[in-house]
Amino acid sequence: MLTINRILAQKPASRIWGYRLPDFRKSMGDDAPLPFATLISAVDLDESIWCLRCLPGDYDGAIRLLACDFAGSVFDLVPPGEDPPRLGVEAMRGFVAGTVTDAEMTKAARAVWSTWAIAERAQAMAMLDRHVVARDAEGLADEAAGWARVAAARAADHVVRAGVAALDAARAAQAARSAASWSMVVGGDEEREKQAAMLLAWAAQRGI
Repeated sequence: MLTINRILAQKPASRIWGYRLPDFRKSMGDDAPLPFATLISAVDLDESIWCLRCLPGDYDGAIRLLACDFAGSVFDLVPPGEDPPRLGVEAMRGFVAGTVTDAEMTKAARAVWSTWAIAERAQAMAMLDRHVVARDAEGLADEAAGWARVAAARAADHVVRAGVAALDAARAAQAARSAASWSMVVGGDEEREKQAAMLLAWAAQRGI
């Protein structure tokens, strides 16, 4: 469960905690449960997701699944056939469930890393071309699709790193959310509201 003392133990640096923590401590005390629904109404989405690292270690698997949800939120923007990001996230879900081995997770992660590198390189080259040629509606659509591919691969990369590299679950969730929002197609208030709803649903399901 999230509490003020757990937040303080992680040494929050953001200015928002300088004036929010006294309010929480006065109304709730230091060790009373602090629900994410209360938290997100008082601080922004980024600060609420940062607080995932303040949960006990037995939530790591659940936090990895939340990272999967954030990454998966942009997969509908990726053309069929570009499977490694989806398969990487599916592998992480299986890894959490104990049905995917370390070797299988590593194989899926390598495919995601390769896809991310290819997507970023292709988008960089396309952007160079588009600086020379005037962009019509089709060109703008292609550009948006390219950023969606990069965002999906980048978000999936952060997810799989929590399985095979030194990236803890909370930071993976934070990075996957940020990467999913990075796409020009899905950024903005609508995407942040969707991600906030994901966080609240995830927390409600676990009574936190």
